[in-house]
This record gives sequence, structure tokens and C-alpha cells, in this order.
Amino acid sequence: MTQTAAVAGERLWIEVHEAPPDHLPEVIPQLSPEQAAEAQARDEQYRREWQAINKALRDNAMAVTRAMSLVQRAG
Repeated sequence: MTQTAAVAGERLWIEVHEAPPDHLPEVIPQLSPEQAAEAQARDEQYRREWQAINKALRDNAMAVTRAMSLVQRAG
């Protein structure tokens, strides 16, 4: 297996089987079903919160646009 890394605008090729043991990537443990369900629930909550934030920003932008239009018509 070969990995690349950008170093000062150049590519550096590293042979993983030749790398010292302390430079090898760590193994990522698998999540238990409970942990996976909790992570999915957190992700869904995060997405719902961002949807609400984006909606509020869009609504606010629309209100500002309408107010500017009313000011221009009145002035």
C-alpha cells in the first residue's frame, strides 16, 4: 500500500510496509450497535438544527429584502 502527502508543493511517496511501527495509522475500532444508533441520532439532530437555522436566515433575508423594497417605494 502506498500513501501520498503534500510536502512543499511536491508529492512524497511512502511505502506503508516500510514505515516504522510508530508511524503506522491506528486501527479505528468498530462502533457497537448502540453507539452507532446514538451517533445517527446525534447526526439527525444536528441536521434538523441546521435546517432550522438556515430557514431562519432565509426568512430573515427575505424580510430585509421586503423592508428595503418598502423603504425605496416610500422614499
